[in-house]
Amino acid sequence: MADRRRLFGFAYLAALLLLAGAVYGTHILHGGFAWDDWQNAATARFGGGSRFLGPFDVREALYEPGLALTLPLPHLVFGLHPALHLALATALAVALSLCLYALLRELGVERVPAAFAGALALVFPWSDSVRLWATAGLNQVAVCLYLLGAMFALRGRRRLSLALYLASMLTYAVTIPAIALSPLLYRFKMPWREAWLRGRRDTLVALATGAFVAAATTKSVQPLAETL
Repeated sequence: MADRRRLFGFAYLAALLLLAGAVYGTHILHGGFAWDDWQNAATARFGGGSRFLGPFDVREALYEPGLALTLPLPHLVFGLHPALHLALATALAVALSLCLYALLRELGVERVPAAFAGALALVFPWSDSVRLWATAGLNQVAVCLYLLGAMFALRGRRRLSLALYLASMLTYAVTIPAIALSPLLYRFKMPWREAWLRGRRDTLVALATGAFVAAATTKSVQPLAETL
């Protein structure tokens, strides 16, 4: 049984890579940098002034340390080669689909429907920018961390899941509402009381993190309805 699961996993990964190549391959080869991509390329190479420590934005690190760390790294490694940056965004998209598949399996979804859901998430992303814009593609790291955190939470590994949740929220705040609503997710596998007891700490941590990020961020803060 374990060998069959492993074989299916390799086959699924290969299928996702082929699908990603078919959908995004042309953009990887012929796409270019846009907006923040050029700014991050410049700050990674030359620094960004008093708020930077080398290529790292110290001010952003106060409220999004994960993103402040990951933004310069592709530019330090890949330089001014858009195809490599866009290929990284696509690779992260494949990783996100795998994480979604793993979470759905943990929730009890059958293998084939879970695999199709992961493939659909690859083709129809939550935002086009995370696939077509190199900088925005790094935001997928936060979503992967959230999906893994939710999977481990359902397995009862609460410390690991909370650490992943925190890493997710402090990489990109888009996952804060989902983590705040964790008891609703846990309800799929347990009674309401147990789901609330397991998820209430996640909710409190998400609300506290959201308040901190909103107070510390230099970005515009969206209204709650728009964020949800």
